[in-house]
Amino acid sequence: MIKVCITGYYGFDNLADEATLLSIIESLRNHIEDVEIVVFSDDPEGTAQAYGVISYDCHQWSKLHKGIRECDVVICGDSSLMREKTDLRSCYHYTRVIRMAVRRKKPIFVYGQGFTEDIENPLARKFAVSALQKVSRITVRDQKSFDCLRHWGLRRGRISVAGNPLLNLTSLSHCWDVEKFTALAEQLKDKAEKEENAAMGAAQKETKNNFSDPGDQGLEVQIVMMDPEEFAALDQKKSFEKTNVAENLDIPMEQFATVVPDDFLPKEESLAAADQSVDAETPVEIEIIVGDSIDEIIASVRQDEATAGSEETAEDTADVPIEELRNDVTCSHRLLTSRPEEWALEDTKLAVFFLGEEGKEREIPIADLVTLADDSVRFGYTVVFVPFQYERDLPIAKTVLSQMTEFAELFDAGEALLPQEVMDIIAAADLVFGMELPVLIMAALKYKPFAALSGDEEVREFCYKAGIPLCGDLEQYNNDSFLANYRKIVEDTDSAVAALEKNLPRLSEEANQINFLLDVIIQRVIRRSGHVKRTRAEKIAMLEERKAARAAESETAESAEEEAADFASERENDISYVDLDSLKKASEGKKVSPEDE
Repeated sequence: MIKVCITGYYGFDNLADEATLLSIIESLRNHIEDVEIVVFSDDPEGTAQAYGVISYDCHQWSKLHKGIRECDVVICGDSSLMREKTDLRSCYHYTRVIRMAVRRKKPIFVYGQGFTEDIENPLARKFAVSALQKVSRITVRDQKSFDCLRHWGLRRGRISVAGNPLLNLTSLSHCWDVEKFTALAEQLKDKAEKEENAAMGAAQKETKNNFSDPGDQGLEVQIVMMDPEEFAALDQKKSFEKTNVAENLDIPMEQFATVVPDDFLPKEESLAAADQSVDAETPVEIEIIVGDSIDEIIASVRQDEATAGSEETAEDTADVPIEELRNDVTCSHRLLTSRPEEWALEDTKLAVFFLGEEGKEREIPIADLVTLADDSVRFGYTVVFVPFQYERDLPIAKTVLSQMTEFAELFDAGEALLPQEVMDIIAAADLVFGMELPVLIMAALKYKPFAALSGDEEVREFCYKAGIPLCGDLEQYNNDSFLANYRKIVEDTDSAVAALEKNLPRLSEEANQINFLLDVIIQRVIRRSGHVKRTRAEKIAMLEERKAARAAESETAESAEEEAADFASERENDISYVDLDSLKKASEGKKVSPEDE
């Protein structure tokens, strides 16, 4: 059995890195018959359960030492070991793991990395270069990364340019667990009900605290709720001498609790009136009036929010707590309790929107995404928003959804999705909108037409190679061009599919070079150690078997030589033997050599 350790940025709910991990695991299982995989992760339990591997806490150095000591190969699969924003601490962590493997003379394979020279921290670069010079093999995603490593002084022979490892995710089977998401739906429903009840109770308590109890003073209190027409429908005005105003209303308590309280008589003024009435020994009539109905108030507030939000950007909502936005836009219960293949409404196709891009999503107006989604509905699609990076993307999706004029839905499981689950969603879609490379690669693997908006060079290059250019480039963003390009793709999805059918095999072949190099390293390890720890007696027995095999081969060779000699002797002495080749040559009039005779 071969034991492989994988180190990287795993267990942090970063779907891009989780997808890279999945591609490594799938490649290992497809190329090695008997393999044990150990992954260093921030969430070892979750990683082990999601991928069926052994997982150790990446922060416990004793576990790291144990894993590397017992393994045969170390794979560094973090996709951003050396990027612009590389953190010195994380860089030191990963390079220390590499140095540990080097000291124990373990082969190290740096898998599908991307590198850039625009490093903000020169010390982080020094750490990385020092460690990379000691690894067995490095595969990079593009020529730019290759040139970067050559500029840093790494030898050409150990560096190879291969495609993105995510392009190897071709053998994934459907893993959608309806029971899991149904259970999550019930949990979210219970949580929402508790929050709603708590909010209602707090509102009722605040209402009671903000108004006086004139009944204690024997006052006659006149309550006028909502507008005059609604008040007239109550048949008559009520007078009370009890202690709690709210309990005496012939109106549902929840209506009383949700009325905007600004126009009510403040508690201080009410108490002052009560004091005056006591002094005068005469009852005082207190009138509490709300000018608008609840429905009119809510409609007005929603209209104001929509007008104000049309010019805001995703940056304005980035710091808003998810819990606050969830009160306005909640996940569709039907999505959680059904398979993605069932998400499209009757007579429509399914369009899935993955909003959010690392470091770039704050630059586009929300209004453009709203227009984009509304247009998709008008083109006959059921639009579903799915957060790719959960904590980052959920507020953006909810903001866009709340401002749409057409009907759309949100898939919010309350937690980050697994790469396999995202792949299942994309497989069921008829159109995918994405802003990050993993989403677009997954869409391409399923031959789904996609529309991309990004400022990332890798995304731009992949779209070009796939034959589906960017709809919008965030580096040179143009509103009209973005919307026009998107509508062009939506109107002609067949052309996008044809481009993928033409270009994807070549991209997959480039990515398969990673598997070839991985296979070379594994075979080298197999030849070096055999991967079977034997006792002395077992080794002696194995040597005896080899000697016996060689002796048997030698005997076979000797017997073959003897048979050949006997045959030659019989041929020479047997007068009835006829050489067919010689006869054939003679019949054709060819000269027969003495040897043939």
